[in-house]
Amino acid sequence: MVTRELPEDQLRLADRLGLDVVIEPAIEINFTGQPDRIGRRLDQNTADGWVFTSQNGVEGYRRVVEAGLQVKPPDKIYAVGEKTAIALRELGLEAAYPDTWHAIALAGLISADFEAHALPPEKGSDKETRNDSESGSGSEPDSGSETRSSAEPGSGSETRGNAEPGSGSETRSSTEPGSGSELDSGPESGSGSGRKASGNRPLLIHWAGSMSRQELGEGLNQAGIRLMKIEVYETRLLPMNLQEEPCDAILFYSPSAVEAFRRSGGFNNPLPELFAIGDTTAEVLSLESGEHVHIPPRASSEDLLELVASVLNTGSQSSSSTR
Repeated sequence: MVTRELPEDQLRLADRLGLDVVIEPAIEINFTGQPDRIGRRLDQNTADGWVFTSQNGVEGYRRVVEAGLQVKPPDKIYAVGEKTAIALRELGLEAAYPDTWHAIALAGLISADFEAHALPPEKGSDKETRNDSESGSGSEPDSGSETRSSAEPGSGSETRGNAEPGSGSETRSSTEPGSGSELDSGPESGSGSGRKASGNRPLLIHWAGSMSRQELGEGLNQAGIRLMKIEVYETRLLPMNLQEEPCDAILFYSPSAVEAFRRSGGFNNPLPELFAIGDTTAEVLSLESGEHVHIPPRASSEDLLELVASVLNTGSQSSSSTR
């Protein structure tokens, strides 16, 4: 049983692998639009960078821009994984992303980048005055990033549609989330603009969903970086029609899907082999089930299907992890 819709190419892959797939979607994604509301928030808060933790966040951004939002992208843009970075590149935006598809890794990458390329001091601040008197110039430090970019397409996957790597974001991350809300450590709408009121702490805009998780905001807050969520899509949990006939495996693509499965009574019955697209989903799934959870070596749906075929056909657990 797969808890999200699969595109035709992945269904064909499953068939070639000898897997009989039953689709039972766990979540639904609705894009919120509202470019005027988003524009007001962006006008009131000067961002030092953007962050995307799912392909659905990218799609939400694309839709509000097409609906009339006029905004200049910042120099610093970050993505939770390679597939999200590739989606941004298709819109003309280059994003840095971590080797490990996880919100904690993303927070570490961002923190290191801001530490290596510090923001210039606010105009008129004591720090700027000292710098001018000591050096005779107010030159801005290099804002280029040495972090990995999306130059090569590949396999890390936050899936789009009814999946939280891409849809409510597994921010391994995800970016596709669970049932909690994002820690918004940045200013809310109407709270004033710029960095002056916050002691020159950097502000990142998170293009996110309604059920994004807290790890990224918490990690950035510890590094002195504020995160403000701009909600561009809503994740809705669906009641799942769980068949009485047992299956051999269940595939989860987001913490939200795990929550939908729980609310539908899925954990009240004996469980088959459990698979998760990434670490964040696996951690939630393991806590709910108390069972071993298989994770593919790369966060892609293709790798996940191949792992399922390997485990069911050979009993091998060489590519899986226990949470």
